[in-house]
Amino acid sequence: MNPMIASQKINYQTHDYLVSVNGNIMNASDAKVSIMDRGFLFGDSVYDVFFCYKKMPVFFYEHLDRLYQSAQRIDLPMNFDRKQLIYSIKELVAKNPFEESFMRIVVTRGENEMGLAPQSYHEVQNTIVLYLKKFHMPTEWMSEGVDFKISTFERNSKKAMDPMNKTGNYLNSQLALNEAKKENYHDAIMLNAKGEITEGTTNNFWIVQQNGNVVTPDLKSGLLRGITREKIFEIAKALNISIEEKILYPSDIESASESFYTSATKGIVPITKINHLPIGSGKPGNITKQLMKGYEDLVQKYIRSFSWSD
Repeated sequence: MNPMIASQKINYQTHDYLVSVNGNIMNASDAKVSIMDRGFLFGDSVYDVFFCYKKMPVFFYEHLDRLYQSAQRIDLPMNFDRKQLIYSIKELVAKNPFEESFMRIVVTRGENEMGLAPQSYHEVQNTIVLYLKKFHMPTEWMSEGVDFKISTFERNSKKAMDPMNKTGNYLNSQLALNEAKKENYHDAIMLNAKGEITEGTTNNFWIVQQNGNVVTPDLKSGLLRGITREKIFEIAKALNISIEEKILYPSDIESASESFYTSATKGIVPITKINHLPIGSGKPGNITKQLMKGYEDLVQKYIRSFSWSD
């Protein structure tokens, strides 16, 4: 074999994964998709992620609905029965050996002839891959907070690749995250072409102002309407904490007393430094802690009442 093209075995701890490909559960090391799949060739796919707490899916149907919304917005036909997809997800969750994990649902446009324009556009059979991965949150993230940098990479324009859609085209975020990791940051805040704050590479961004108001970037700036983001609005209102979305700039961070980010897999994580400079006291703040507790209670309530409806 030509050593220049010899494949290398990547050690990604297959025992930390359960995988399903088109409804067939298998070891992660055995999972394969075609080299002619448009998800592999062009990032022509959608995905969504939900957290599993105590082996139960969190806000599952909201994530599933968003998967279909993303597909509709990029004109990706879902040529399969929704009930069958739910059955495959339910089957994989039933085999979940991990107390805490997350599932990533990936739907590609499917295998097709080489070429940017898909042939037989609505006749292509989707490829559906489900990843269930063990997850553990480092306790120091919650107790000490994390450090973000303001990325030099701009967030994709809404008119180019709208961040509202969760697609397989993730190079924009990857470049920003790689830059941050090389400089020993946890993650990065991405600005749009106007210099407005949008979001992190895989999360929504928040600040707490000196007056105690909780603020997150307006969707008009170009960012994902995160499901956890929406839950924060519910929790804050229940706790009588003032909350709003508005256009934010890096200068707004300088006067913030607290900051945090939200995501489906990590919930709420305090941000205590940005560009290595402390936010407020440099420790997780009181309002952030209140919201963290409120979110934990909401998740507990959800899993107690969860049932598969299809």
